[in-house]
Amino acid sequence: MSNVRHTVLPATHLDALTLCHTAFRTFQDLLDAKGGYTPSLRTGSTNNAEHRRELAEIADAYDAAQAKRGDPRRAFRS
Repeated sequence: MSNVRHTVLPATHLDALTLCHTAFRTFQDLLDAKGGYTPSLRTGSTNNAEHRRELAEIADAYDAAQAKRGDPRRAFRS
């Protein structure tokens, strides 16, 4: 077993949610995804209310940030 200590770097709330629920490391990485990528966030497909709330929070923030940037992409919610 390694004696290497892992340091958890501080992250914003959205970064933490993004890391937890997507394949992206930061919310900014999600916004800057190449190839016209649009996230699909299953905001209604779980019985866990907290999970649904967190996915909706990512989707709402994504939509707002892309609108502010003038980017037409919006999160797909299912």
